[in-house]
Amino acid sequence: MITVMPCTIPPSIKGSNGKLTACQLTSVYFPGKGHGSLYPTAARSWAAMVLECKAQTGALLTVTSLNDAYRAIELQTSVFLARYTPTYLPVRNVLTSKRTYQGAVWYKRANVAPVASPGTSNHGYGLAADIAILSGSQTQSLASSTNVYNWMQDNAPQFGWTWETFPTAPGFEPWHLRHITGDTVTPRVIRVEEWVAAHTPA
Repeated sequence: MITVMPCTIPPSIKGSNGKLTACQLTSVYFPGKGHGSLYPTAARSWAAMVLECKAQTGALLTVTSLNDAYRAIELQTSVFLARYTPTYLPVRNVLTSKRTYQGAVWYKRANVAPVASPGTSNHGYGLAADIAILSGSQTQSLASSTNVYNWMQDNAPQFGWTWETFPTAPGFEPWHLRHITGDTVTPRVIRVEEWVAAHTPA
C-alpha cells in the first residue's frame, strides 16, 4: 500500500530550497546516470534501500535523470516555466494542476508531468528522488515492475522514504518519493550499514 507521511525538513537547510552548498549535500552515484547529490541522511537511506532492493528483488534502483535528485533553484525555475503558464487557455492548459508562483496562479500545460513551484520542491532540499529501475543500459519506470513496485511499497517507509500523495490525488507521481525523517536515520538503514561494515574487508 502506498504510504504518505509528512516530510521533516532538517533545520540546518530550512529556507535554502534549491540553494544548498556542496558541504550540505552528499555525492551519490546513480547507476547508469552518474553522480548526483542528496542531503546526507537521504543519501545514507538511499544507499541502504538500493542495496536491499537489489538483494531481495534483483532490481537495481536509480533515478530517472541526474536532475531528479537534488535540483538547484535555477533548474527548478527553468523546468517550471517550461511546463506552466500564468494564463489559462483550454487548448494549451489543464485545470487539474495549478501552482502559485510570484503571487499568481499558474496553469500546467497539457501532456507534461507536474512540477513544484520554484522554492517549494523537496528536490531543492536534496530530499526527493524520481526513482527508476536500471535494466542493462536502459531505465524503466518504477511502476513497470509489479515485483519492485510492491517491494517499494512494503519497504521504502522503513528506510525513511514515502510518496508525496496517494494514487487517487490529481497528478500522482508513482516514481517520486521523499526522504521524510530529517536528520534521523531509521533502524533499518543502520542495520544495513552495520551488515556492510561487518562484511567489508579491513
